Amino acid sequence: MIGTLYLDTARLGQMSPTARDTYLDFVRLTAEEPSSLYFEEFLQHGWAAWPASYRNRFRALESWQGVAGLKHLLARLVGQPRDCRVLLANRSAQLMKLVARLLFRRCRNVLTSDVNWPSYQRFLSAEATRTGNSITTIPVRDMLLRGGITRDELVSFIAEESFKAGCDGLFLPAVSNLGVLFPTHEIVRAIDSRVQLRFVAVDAAQAFCHVPAASYAGSDLLIAGCHKWLGANQTMGMAFCPRKRSRSFIERTLRRMVDARQIDDPLLRFTEQLERGQLDGYSETTNIAPLFSCCGAIDMAPANDLEQEQQLRIRRLNADVVSEAANDSGWMPVRSVTDFQTGILLLKPRHLPRRSSAKSVRAAFQKHGVILSTYDDGLIRLSMPRRPFTDDNVACIRESLVHARPGYRRIMRPLSLPHADPDRRTA
Repeated sequence: MIGTLYLDTARLGQMSPTARDTYLDFVRLTAEEPSSLYFEEFLQHGWAAWPASYRNRFRALESWQGVAGLKHLLARLVGQPRDCRVLLANRSAQLMKLVARLLFRRCRNVLTSDVNWPSYQRFLSAEATRTGNSITTIPVRDMLLRGGITRDELVSFIAEESFKAGCDGLFLPAVSNLGVLFPTHEIVRAIDSRVQLRFVAVDAAQAFCHVPAASYAGSDLLIAGCHKWLGANQTMGMAFCPRKRSRSFIERTLRRMVDARQIDDPLLRFTEQLERGQLDGYSETTNIAPLFSCCGAIDMAPANDLEQEQQLRIRRLNADVVSEAANDSGWMPVRSVTDFQTGILLLKPRHLPRRSSAKSVRAAFQKHGVILSTYDDGLIRLSMPRRPFTDDNVACIRESLVHARPGYRRIMRPLSLPHADPDRRTA
């Protein structure tokens, strides 16, 4: 076996080499200089603020430019200028609380879909109930996965459903957890052409550093994470405020929720204070390691939409290769039309036995060298890498598809016994 092939970005992306090196030097720093004056200067102003002796000791931290510098780099990855407001948090759920509050402070009826992430949808439902407002959830999952709808038809369908329901807010994924690319920018433009949306939020958890940022532009608030496609591995939530029209509204709402402890995230509080240079001395101790693995991962991230499009093309070609291997191995690709395809591929077995747990199927794939996501209905999800598969990679995937298929049983040949010697007589 050639080693483990990691295709499980649904959970955590594989840590990039630059993220690993930056993180390891940060660990060394915390072991040798856990709380010095130089450490505080480094956190706020970056590697360049150190004396030469420190810079020589911790060279892998050179990319760290302080919290403000990190936010500028992250804004660039979503195609935004340096002045784009960026929030960082230990838990993306805290940022989703902000999303729900912002939507229902301005909107009476928020449009969502049946492919929204369930836990995020629960935040919206709870806030809608609390405020006496509504959610309209449109069914698009089946039509997308069956491949029977085009990009223009989807945009028209969602816009028309929004008009019928009288929606004035929107929350959609840029890429669903099942790998469908939503043309959110075009959807927002189509709705705004007739009725202006009061607030637009986009879930970019599966889109950030996976698909071109232009495909999910045009939102008031964009939430994402650094632990999936960016390759930072350590979890950290991010929120971006692309539209200047709503930044003051977001700032006021955030300040109220933080002051009232309705949003209680230590990393969010710490980074906001650190960026302003106003540490109050009473902040809760927080894990800041994700800041550095994120910073290191950016060094290997695509610098612009053109590079992102090139990487996405490779991921789609990899998905084509796996689809071909699957067809010969007892699996069927579950793919939408090309307009909606991403670097996420779904497969399902042609024949699913009654008893087939997701855990057992995942364990079978890992036994044969492939780590991926599995579901109880037999569906599996593979996240394609940014580089083309090698022949060895394809052989490994093909073997795992055959031997890890639900219900597969290796056919054992009967024990071969020696033929009797006709000339041999029994005593």
